[in-house]
Amino acid sequence: MPLAPRMKRLQKRYAAFGSELFRHASNELHFLVSDDARLLSLVEKLRDNGFYLLSITANDEQELEDYCFKLYYLFSHATNDLFLIMKTDTIYTPMFIRQTSTPCAETGQQQR
Repeated sequence: MPLAPRMKRLQKRYAAFGSELFRHASNELHFLVSDDARLLSLVEKLRDNGFYLLSITANDEQELEDYCFKLYYLFSHATNDLFLIMKTDTIYTPMFIRQTSTPCAETGQQQR
């Protein structure tokens, strides 16, 4: 099956789990997932549809947009040239502690 119809089906299938974000490549889907229940449901659905986890990356984006860490999950399909990238804010993930002020967090500060 050509890639475009397959991607349309995947977009519809996973749209309920989060907001779709802009993507550069035609074989990628990018989603922002905003709560744990949706995150877990999406991961289970991906597994059931032949995707597997390639990597998880944590990124400190406190100074960029919304003052929190981001987690990026990269999934690949087992048999097709398809990738799904999922981004979540740690403010929605209770297993991560969010601190808005931390001793020694400012550049040039030294702990006493």
